[in-house]
Amino acid sequence: MKKKVKTLLTLSLALTAPLLNPKPDETVHLKIPIAYSLKED
Repeated sequence: MKKKVKTLLTLSLALTAPLLNPKPDETVHLKIPIAYSLKED
């Protein structure tokens, strides 16, 4: 359960971060950890 919550928090962070910091490079770096965290489930 906690892992799902953590994944959702990571996802929401990754979605809001580009809005606050619209730099394509940073967005790519954020998407990579998310892909890994989703694979763990």
